[in-house]
Amino acid sequence: DKGVHHFWMKNTMIPLDIVWLDGAGRVLFVSANTPPCRADPCPSYGPDVPASTVLEIAGGMAAKERVTVGSTIRLQDVPQ
Repeated sequence: DKGVHHFWMKNTMIPLDIVWLDGAGRVLFVSANTPPCRADPCPSYGPDVPASTVLEIAGGMAAKERVTVGSTIRLQDVPQ
């Protein structure tokens, strides 16, 4: 559902890279190595622009795969 989607990391065990994408798979924002939240209040992460998809991957993977704002990601073999 396209909209503004902020994420928080409560009860998350490891740092994650969170990648926001538009409907064409273009990267709008990357929150790299987003830290777990150990106690309330937890900060929120994300852009203030509408996104169609948000991808959570292991911390450091976005840099390893050279995912940056403006990159295009194509998801394959994902059930609709």
